[in-house]
Amino acid sequence: MLEARLKNRQPIAVTSHANSVEKALNDALDKVIASMETIYGRSKDHPNY
Repeated sequence: MLEARLKNRQPIAVTSHANSVEKALNDALDKVIASMETIYGRSKDHPNY
């Protein structure tokens, strides 16, 4: 499990299972990055989001 805490936002928590710790960590980081891109994309479209 990996958690990211962004200022003035709810924490983002992701989980990834893989055959190695390195693969699981990379997959989890990809998920966090995708979530952050979604959040910041929405905030650009809707300033009050």
